Amino acid sequence: MLRKPALIFTALLTLVACKPAPETQTASEPAVQALPIPAAPGAAPADPQPAEEAVKAALVAEPEVAPPPKPKTQEVAGDLTCSGVLARQAVEGKLVVPTGANCRLFESQVNRGVELQRGSALTLADTQVGGNLQGSEVYNLEIEGGRIKGNVELSQGQTASLTGARIDGDLDVSGQQGSVVIKGTQVGGDLLCQDNASVQGGDNQVTGQRSGQCAGL
Repeated sequence: MLRKPALIFTALLTLVACKPAPETQTASEPAVQALPIPAAPGAAPADPQPAEEAVKAALVAEPEVAPPPKPKTQEVAGDLTCSGVLARQAVEGKLVVPTGANCRLFESQVNRGVELQRGSALTLADTQVGGNLQGSEVYNLEIEGGRIKGNVELSQGQTASLTGARIDGDLDVSGQQGSVVIKGTQVGGDLLCQDNASVQGGDNQVTGQRSGQCAGL
């Protein structure tokens, strides 16, 4: 009778000995916090702006755009016959506008004079002429700015307009069947207008005499 309880007690001791020991909880290591590196003595303080903001600012900044190159001047040996639109011409000789042609010349230089043939039309803008400008029975003449170092002589034509120009010599406009406008122009010689259908303008500077229809201009 005593053997069975002894066997039961031995079995219980075996179960207790085989029970695994409880796991010991190890304390988790604290996270290491990164500390800012101090600046060296005498160094400038670090930029407080975050790096991402600096990158965005660099992307938004507009790149510098180089100005376009200036157009080159076209050299013309001898005379230039013009029947279209030209710019930045350096003419060694004179400018010729043929009969019935319409020439528009911008930002150019003509070393000699200008010859306007019958029925032609000419527009000069910011252009310098080294000699005289002459024409008879010219359909239209427009001079905007620029300089004529000689005389300007027009007769028996249609219309003429001189605005902000400089004429070193005389300005003689006669027998024009259309309107004549002379405004804001410097005339180094005399200003003469006669037998024109209409003359208007003002604010001119004339070194010589003003006569005829241009007496009041």
